Amino acid sequence: MPKKKCAALLAVSTLAIFMFLPRVWAWEARGFRTPESVLADPATGYIYVSNINGSPTAKDGNGFISRLNSDGSIKELKFIRGGGAFTLNAPKGLVLAGGLLYVTDITHVLAFNLEDGTIAADINLKPLGASFLNDLAADAEGNLYVSDTATNSIFLIKTAAGNEVSLFIRNKRLRGPNGLAIHPVTGDIIVASFSGGRLLKIKGGGVTQLEVGRRFENLDGVDYDSEGNIYFSDFGAGVVYKVGQNGKAVAVDKRLNSPADIFVDKVNNILLIPDFSANRVKAIPLK
Repeated sequence: MPKKKCAALLAVSTLAIFMFLPRVWAWEARGFRTPESVLADPATGYIYVSNINGSPTAKDGNGFISRLNSDGSIKELKFIRGGGAFTLNAPKGLVLAGGLLYVTDITHVLAFNLEDGTIAADINLKPLGASFLNDLAADAEGNLYVSDTATNSIFLIKTAAGNEVSLFIRNKRLRGPNGLAIHPVTGDIIVASFSGGRLLKIKGGGVTQLEVGRRFENLDGVDYDSEGNIYFSDFGAGVVYKVGQNGKAVAVDKRLNSPADIFVDKVNNILLIPDFSANRVKAIPLK
């Protein structure tokens, strides 16, 4: 066979293989203990992972937070762990606000210094009726919104007012609020409903449903990319979806066990996925 024809066939074959390959992972990191939430610090590139390391409701002091390099290599598996000044039981949602790393832990929200992992604040929401705090989202003013999956509630923490806490909303229509995100344009709060299997919007004290084509199983994490597309994880189905401008949900990755609180790294344009029961974190490049 002539060399030119052979090279042309090889190029076509390679292109065909590439076109039909599933989306590849940028990297995969293992060795975690029930990873629930992940985020990347845009200033340093470090990635933080909350590890429940046991039951999500157990006050056992086993929880910890890992710190990874931007390539997914583990810098410190137990960068933050309880003992002495504080206890870390079952850490879940993570968010950055005011130069601090905030994490939910059953009925508390704790804040840590990014440089050395020392504690900066311990905010007790139990007096407000908190039972199973899950995710966190921060608005432009540094206000924190905290979901409570067990009580169909979202709490508000005003960090600029000395971590003043209040009940933001309690509504049965939330049906197990899990992941939270702030709409990048309207500022509305977007909720991933675990029991309802829906994406919801909170605006003006009311709860409405986002139409994304159908109902899902158990929604966990939700986030936006820089173009305004929504990504969300279905913990029960083992799938992460993307909702584009046409409003339809399309599977991004179906090769997951139990994707939890996802995060879109807008600096590196990758999607970070903690795979809860598989004890791993995956990174997928976004198009």
